[in-house]
Amino acid sequence: MCALPETGHGSIARPEPVVGEAMRYAVIGLTLLLTGCGSQAQSPDEPKRLTVADTYTHSATGFKFPRSVGKFKRSAITEYNQEKTDVGVGYDNVAAHMAVTVYVYPAPPLTSIGSPQAVIDDARNHLCTQAWEGIKAEIVQAHPDAELIALENIGSPSPVYNKVGRKAVFRFSGNLGGQTQPVHSEADLFCYAGGRWLVSYRTTTPEAFDYRSDLDTLMHSLQWPSGLTG
Repeated sequence: MCALPETGHGSIARPEPVVGEAMRYAVIGLTLLLTGCGSQAQSPDEPKRLTVADTYTHSATGFKFPRSVGKFKRSAITEYNQEKTDVGVGYDNVAAHMAVTVYVYPAPPLTSIGSPQAVIDDARNHLCTQAWEGIKAEIVQAHPDAELIALENIGSPSPVYNKVGRKAVFRFSGNLGGQTQPVHSEADLFCYAGGRWLVSYRTTTPEAFDYRSDLDTLMHSLQWPSGLTG
């Protein structure tokens, strides 16, 4: 199967904002200032492709990625930094020309100094929004003809994480199955799992293929470790 090339997931290096007591509005302004700048430096680490015979485990979280899940076969494992905290694992449903990559990587850090939980939640929500906008921007940058056709919330794929995620579906022309054709590409993002991690799914399929059931099965079959709560 010829899957679309990976373009990343919006994981960028940012300064660490500090949440202080009685800073409900100040922290939001600071967060936007630090994450909204035009120059967003990518990690200097070179991505490293791995060959793993059996189950691959993300060492920082314990997230396990088996060689196969139902109709899907694991196609690629990429570690994006030397610490092995930022990873992407690809799965292909060859018969359907369906490619899915699961990304697990550190969320933008947030230091709390005696802040109410509501202040911390607001700050995390803004940082999550910045990460989400980065993911969507990467898709459009990689595919200038991309058209956003759906933007909505999505339920959690894991019983250990009870928050909703964000979902966007794009339509563009891409190469799948060795031929250029109209495709649908879905991006899903779940923020601050375990207070520290972002989990993102990127799915690309032929436009004519109804992929929803297969994607739901894969997402629910990949079991999140107990530490990725929400």
